[in-house]
Amino acid sequence: MKSLLLLLIVVSLVSGLVAQAPSAGTLSEEFQLGSRSVKVPAPDGFMGAFTRFDKIAERMIATEDAGNEVLTVHLPASEFPKFEANQDQDLDLYTKVSVSKRVKTLDISPSMFADVVSASEKQIVALLGPNSDIFKRVEGNTGKGLTELWGNETTVRINEPKYLGFFEKGTDTLSFMMSMNFDINNRKFSILNTTSFVRANNRVLFIYTYKRNPIAGDIEKLRSLASKWTKEIRDANKTPSQK
Repeated sequence: MKSLLLLLIVVSLVSGLVAQAPSAGTLSEEFQLGSRSVKVPAPDGFMGAFTRFDKIAERMIATEDAGNEVLTVHLPASEFPKFEANQDQDLDLYTKVSVSKRVKTLDISPSMFADVVSASEKQIVALLGPNSDIFKRVEGNTGKGLTELWGNETTVRINEPKYLGFFEKGTDTLSFMMSMNFDINNRKFSILNTTSFVRANNRVLFIYTYKRNPIAGDIEKLRSLASKWTKEIRDANKTPSQK
């Protein structure tokens, strides 16, 4: 089981990195995953955009691994007017929450999650190395998804992926950071990404933050955003006896 979870986690890592209803953005959402519901509050200063902006949702779905399901996406609230005027713009700072279709209804016990953390520490550097087959798979899947969405042949290349290490390991959270460069039909840009696996109400959520073309200081800012947000998600899903 821990090997399956680790593979699903690694594949999910680089899905959605190139993602280029309600009448307003949402601040908190709740999702039914089998017999359990999971609450996902928006990060501070952000609002839910997945059901607000259909074109952004389409891009996220097109670039997501086929084994995952996108639950929600968040943008800074200050960016909403810009995308209300025109959704066909690059996303600068954004988040995403996904689940694995294979395990979204599976109860993940503390011991199972601890096994994933332990296995990740031992294997993830090799799995995310620059020559990993994972990146070739993502290039192919993402290119296919964007080709179908945009209606023209789209080639995706991932260059210089860099694993930047774990920055949070706990009983219900595992977080690490990566950076990589993208070339989509000769249009080049870079992405800084945090990936967190959060155990909430016995379900595992894939929690992502992204910064396009990062500058000095963005590494610490993105880590801080992810750490604060994952704590808010854990707190939102605590039972009365855990609070």
